[in-house]
Amino acid sequence: MKKITFILALGIVTILSSCGGEKTNDQPTAAEGMTLIDLSSYEYNFPIALQIPDSSNGTMEITPQSWGAIEIKVGEGFHISIEQGDGENDDLKLIKSTEIDANEVHKVKRYITDEPNLVVYETSMLGDDTKTAFHFYGVFKIGDKNYVVEDMKGEMYPEAATQKMSESAKSMTLKEKAKA
Repeated sequence: MKKITFILALGIVTILSSCGGEKTNDQPTAAEGMTLIDLSSYEYNFPIALQIPDSSNGTMEITPQSWGAIEIKVGEGFHISIEQGDGENDDLKLIKSTEIDANEVHKVKRYITDEPNLVVYETSMLGDDTKTAFHFYGVFKIGDKNYVVEDMKGEMYPEAATQKMSESAKSMTLKEKAKA
């Protein structure tokens, strides 16, 4: 009888561990060198999570802005702005034609990434092709809302930093609000 009970108990433990061993949270885990942050607890309650560089890359600063954006800065090479789309700023084709391609001071040299929801591009200063910078602009539908993510303009980013920022933007997922 003890053998039967032992075998039965072992079978139950095996079944339970294989069924219940999965994570119930659908949120992704952070890649190496990155940390997962939840923006639902900050002002504006964006119900999104995304990966950003971890503290080995510098001090993390998350700052809500008066116009409804949340700026995230980590060290010197990572500085993005996230805001909810408003109909104008979440039309990537319009932004690309009226702001990016039409910019007379920061001329687009080339597009590195040109996808329906994300552009990564290189610019040069008017009259000086040696002063180049890389930027990105993305519009991502998360849940039932659009979120606009871009690098902070006015700063000069190398290509690798811009790629890391755009990858962070692409990592955004819906974060279910915690139950009260």
